[in-house]
Amino acid sequence: MDPMHKDFYLAEYKALRDKLLQINQHSNTVLFSGITLSGALWAWFYSNRANASVSGIIWIPEILSIVVVVYIWACTRDTKRIVQYIQRIESAFDMPPGMGWENNLTKGKWFSSTDVGNLLFSVGLVIFNTTLPAMFTCCLTQSSTLTPPASSSAPS
Repeated sequence: MDPMHKDFYLAEYKALRDKLLQINQHSNTVLFSGITLSGALWAWFYSNRANASVSGIIWIPEILSIVVVVYIWACTRDTKRIVQYIQRIESAFDMPPGMGWENNLTKGKWFSSTDVGNLLFSVGLVIFNTTLPAMFTCCLTQSSTLTPPASSSAPS
């Protein structure tokens, strides 16, 4: 391999590895921010459950979690493309089979365990935020019917 090409590939390899790290860190930040915001919204909804306007905005956490899933999926797709290209760079250096970080890490898979974990966790967030409004609405209707009667004088 020409030394100039070798230097180019090494610089490109380093830049792509840095990009993978950046994508991973950013997707983790988005996932944890989505979880935190979702939890904060549900806490606020619960503490303001007597307010009639809460039932009109109860779907915000679900919409938020769907946006998080789409973002995590897009990050996973970008990661796949970068990993495939890095594998080609590693192969260009005539390394033995299985050598090179991406070739060894994936071994034929296009994903890493972090990608799958983030994607599954964000899908779980959608499921949680989809079922919770139904339970919350049910509790709101039951709490209005279970309100204790106005105080009455006790028989003597």
